[in-house]
Amino acid sequence: MTILLTEKQFKEALKELEIGLRIKKENKLSKIQYDIYYKYLKDLTNEQIMKAVKVIIKTYDISYFPSIAGIRNAAGANIEPPPKSLTIEDIQQLQA
Repeated sequence: MTILLTEKQFKEALKELEIGLRIKKENKLSKIQYDIYYKYLKDLTNEQIMKAVKVIIKTYDISYFPSIAGIRNAAGANIEPPPKSLTIEDIQQLQA
């Protein structure tokens, strides 16, 4: 069972990004932005969001919040799952 990101965990991750990227007060997320970020990132696990924070802090040379897509990419959330194994029926259909 996958445990999704809580708002408390999300706040902690954002705080770490703020500190790690040296985000100035004027570049912090507004309440509306925060709500949108949480809406589109809350399907991640805490492990995924913290992986993203680590990757972003280590590799991005920015002093503002990365995009939602950037965070999802750094979390590995946008990677396609591996293809399923072919069954005998699948192989037979391909040969037909």
